[in-house]
Amino acid sequence: PVITLIGEPTVYVEAGNGLTYDDQGANCHDYTDGPIVPNYNGVYVDMAKPDTYVISYTCKDGAGNAATAIHRTIIVRDTLCPEVTIKGDKFMHIEAGFPYTDAGAEASDSLDRHR
Repeated sequence: PVITLIGEPTVYVEAGNGLTYDDQGANCHDYTDGPIVPNYNGVYVDMAKPDTYVISYTCKDGAGNAATAIHRTIIVRDTLCPEVTIKGDKFMHIEAGFPYTDAGAEASDSLDRHR
C-alpha cells in the first residue's frame, strides 16, 4: 500500500487555551485492496503548550503488507503579543502636592491568563 498526507508535512498553529488541533489526515491506497483507512499514532497536540509535536500514519493491506509510515510535524507557537488596557482615564490632571493613586492596568493574552 501507499500512504500520503493530506496537506503539508509541517504545520504551524497559534497556541491558545481552549483550542483543539484537528489534523487533515492521510490517505492509504493499495493496488489490490483499494482504499484503506490509515492508522494514527494518537499523539495529543496540546494547543495550550507551545512545542513541536510529530504525528504518524501507517496502514496495512489485507495481506499484512505495511506502507512506509509518514509523519506530520505540528509546531504550536505563541506569536501574539499581550494586550494591555489601562484602567481609569488616559489623561489626568493632578494639582501639585496632592497624592495620586494609579488605577492600574490589565493585560490579557490568547495563551496566558490575565495578569
